[in-house]
Formats: sequence, C-alpha cells, structure tokens
Amino acid sequence: MALAEAWCSQQSLRVTARSIIPERRHTFSHYCLDYTTLKLSLANYPLQIQESGEGGWFHFTELAQLGLPAPIKRLLQQYDQGVIDGENN
Repeated sequence: MALAEAWCSQQSLRVTARSIIPERRHTFSHYCLDYTTLKLSLANYPLQIQESGEGGWFHFTELAQLGLPAPIKRLLQQYDQGVIDGENN
C-alpha cells in the first residue's frame, strides 16, 4: 500500500481512503496468478496529459475498448456490478 500511495504522491494525487481487496486467482494454461488489488480513493485527479507509454487515465465507460487482460477486466466488471466494493471484501 505504501508504494501505491508514494506513486500517487509523486503524481500530485491525494489519497483520501484506502482498502485491500482479498487475494484473487487467475488460472492460465500452465500456471496460476495470485494477486491482491488495492483500492485508493482520490481527492483530486491528474490535470496533465500523460506522455505516450507512461500510462493514462480512462473513464469507466471507455474500458471496453482498451483490450485489458481478462483478470483485470473481470475485476472492474465485478466492481461496476457491486459484487466487490473494496470496503467489505
């Protein structure tokens, strides 16, 4: 969590709330990926445009066009549907 908050600070983003979503597993054909998701609520959002290759910020409605990896897409869909909220999970 500290590394994520430090990154936010470097981007001039102020974290107002934080939670950890329990570990999840995504199974590939030859291995399993176990991962933990951090949910950070921000008081402000970036004002600058990101340079190419540096990442970016997207509105939730734009995610379908991004070609996200299956575990990330599933996580965001479940969050949108209220299946997970990061506060009680």
